Amino acid sequence: MCENKVNPACGPEFKSYQYTAHPCSAQEAKCGLQRQPKIGEFIGIVRDCYTLGSMPQLNESDGCHNVVFGHLSFEICLCSTDYCNAATLTHGREELYLCACSIMTYLVFHWIRWS
Repeated sequence: MCENKVNPACGPEFKSYQYTAHPCSAQEAKCGLQRQPKIGEFIGIVRDCYTLGSMPQLNESDGCHNVVFGHLSFEICLCSTDYCNAATLTHGREELYLCACSIMTYLVFHWIRWS
């Protein structure tokens, strides 16, 4: 549980070794990573427990969701397993996509070469 407004180690380049993980105490809660819009060079990040039903407009399924409250908007990623809000979820998707593209390129190159 942290906020990069208080400690930059909680930000996009998360330094988990500076924190102690805490389980969500409520049974009806999920881990979450809230990513606020970029203001200048600052992107607000909050990692915390979110009580289910506390934000009526929120899709509470696991995954990332855009939320709008009046003039405020942000992205929140919810998850149900231990330590799951430690990293940005989109970063992992980019690496997976790059890996898949590399494998496809390799296979196509060798298929053309041996055809």
